[in-house]
Amino acid sequence: MKFGFFTISTFDLIPLCKHITDHVCLLSDENSVDMVQCQVANTLEYHNKVRKISIGEFAGRTDVRLQSFQFKIAKYFKLIYQMIRFQIKNRSAICYTVDLPTLNIFLLIRSLFFFNRNYVIYHQFEILEPDAYTAYDRFNLALFKMMKKRLDLFICPEANRIEYFIEISGKATYRTYLFPNTTTPTHWVADTHISNDKTITIAHIGTAVGGHYTQQFLEVISDLDGIRDYKVQFIGYLPTEVKNLVQSYNLPHLELIDDLPHKKLQEYYGKIDIGIILYKDLGINYKYCAPNKLYEYWANGIYVIAHPLDGLVSIFADDKLGKLCDMDNEAEFKNAVLSAMEEWDNNTRVQIMAIFEEKYSIKRYFEGLSRILSEQFIN
Repeated sequence: MKFGFFTISTFDLIPLCKHITDHVCLLSDENSVDMVQCQVANTLEYHNKVRKISIGEFAGRTDVRLQSFQFKIAKYFKLIYQMIRFQIKNRSAICYTVDLPTLNIFLLIRSLFFFNRNYVIYHQFEILEPDAYTAYDRFNLALFKMMKKRLDLFICPEANRIEYFIEISGKATYRTYLFPNTTTPTHWVADTHISNDKTITIAHIGTAVGGHYTQQFLEVISDLDGIRDYKVQFIGYLPTEVKNLVQSYNLPHLELIDDLPHKKLQEYYGKIDIGIILYKDLGINYKYCAPNKLYEYWANGIYVIAHPLDGLVSIFADDKLGKLCDMDNEAEFKNAVLSAMEEWDNNTRVQIMAIFEEKYSIKRYFEGLSRILSEQFIN
């Protein structure tokens, strides 16, 4: 079975896409996975069976937001050419995309050229925000409504998002599958000989967007006295206004670490004890958030503190994994951090890693996806 991964943007900034491509490489014949995208330098490394075809190049993740009109037009023509070429050569293949414009092109090509033996998978990572619809967004949503019966499988990382997408696009005529933005279990052994009075490392990993709970977090960590030594790390890209805010606190125990390739993050995960998610309900994508960092924290045995957003409430099913607290309430936020610091012991990391592997490991969701591929696509 031939697999084709296509996007008008990039897969390189979506860690789960690497896991999915690696997985389908195990299911497919040699050199049978094509990936067509705008490539970002120094990011994810894919399985050697993946044949990467670039429709544009970015020097870094911030450049993805800076695209000229000419660049956008050129990449669309390149993408359409590769999509038609792929489907002419492969009359029984799986076509996978993560963005609505590319999905619509697939469905339109399927309608015009009768590539009905090829099956289309749409894996949605970002929801269209109703308050921020552009004319282009409205056009793509309207086009999808007209052609949705030609979509075979809709994958989404969070249950509320599935319901919301059906609400804005009409009754589903396709199969849906919940696949959280999870990861593989880590198999390094936590050091059970570390003393219980060790310095606690608290970290935020990823882009710290303005308007979220960054300032509240800074207020909390500027006044954590009396329990045990601690240090705080911000790892990832900080917009200028957020970086200036963080630096204005001049905290001696705070360290800023620039954006790192995903592969290098593992060097830090093993040393972090408490992970912070600072998302605030600033729209549907945050209300129904499905952060991959949450699962990466848990895979590495890291206790997580976050705000009780709708997308997180059902996931925090075990108190050992972390705490949801009202981050608008500084006292409650601070108490959650202090409690986590006080209760941390040698078994915390081991317990969290075990719970993750049992309940949230990517292996569970690959089993379900493999069944769908076997039932509907491969046979």
